[in-house]
Amino acid sequence: MLAVGKVREIAMAEIGRKLTEQIATGRWGLVTNWATLQVTGLAGAYDQLIARLRVVDVKGSTIRLQCNIFRLDENGHMERVAGVEQETTWVRVIGHGQVSPAPLPEYFSHFLNKFEFGSDDGQVRPLFFNSSSTRLVYTSPAELKDGVVLNSEIFRTSLEDSNLVGNVYYANYFSWQSRVLNAYLYSVAPELVQHGHHAGEPLCTKSRLIYLRDAMPFDRVLVEMALETLWDNGLLLKFSYYRVLSDDSTQKLAVGEQEIVWSKQNEKGQITPMLLPGILVSSLQREIQHKVSGHSVFG
Repeated sequence: MLAVGKVREIAMAEIGRKLTEQIATGRWGLVTNWATLQVTGLAGAYDQLIARLRVVDVKGSTIRLQCNIFRLDENGHMERVAGVEQETTWVRVIGHGQVSPAPLPEYFSHFLNKFEFGSDDGQVRPLFFNSSSTRLVYTSPAELKDGVVLNSEIFRTSLEDSNLVGNVYYANYFSWQSRVLNAYLYSVAPELVQHGHHAGEPLCTKSRLIYLRDAMPFDRVLVEMALETLWDNGLLLKFSYYRVLSDDSTQKLAVGEQEIVWSKQNEKGQITPMLLPGILVSSLQREIQHKVSGHSVFG
């Protein structure tokens, strides 16, 4: 996600000076409303990547963007390895961590109107995973609103996590998802997060975040990870993000989800899905049985 942010900034180089000068006043900015990631292929070390950014739509002060990332193979062919969509809004800063939508500056609107709007989806083949071809093991019941919480971590933000607007950069939330997941897997069995281990490893195929309000530097951000759905070779996780206030109460910042497929890579770099390791299934089963009473949790 950090790379996508850089692509977005490079694409706006034509208005970059005006944009940064206006944002630097502390009275204006761009905030991300939501972002989604879909992984459709793999890229490795020393691969050459090409990013293609499009403006999908502009409604008022809200801009929807799409960034497709391609790997250039040895024959010069492009293979789509990831797609990101995000929606961002031009805002007026009205207080610390508080913003209000505002009309786009004239120079910004003029710049956007140079482009032909529209998406660039095409026919995208999902990576390794199709829920219709896997065995459903567990779905969180509707009455369990927060799902089965597996792990939570508190992250202390700093100026390093912020951007020119002053809030915590949107890409950090995706990074926190991975860190909370990896910490949980390590607590179950360290070999689950060892690259190349015979037990395989987790691979994110989809991720989504909806931002409700801004985190700021020097906040304590609590990230909770919960199990929503479990298949025999993957899982769907829900994430909730909270600001921890001085009295230890919380304020919700964002919600997200991540789809994981358990996979193994051979010597040629080819990836195939595999069944979840037994030690992980046993740990998940214990968590489910502890949280969900009176339900049949495993088929």
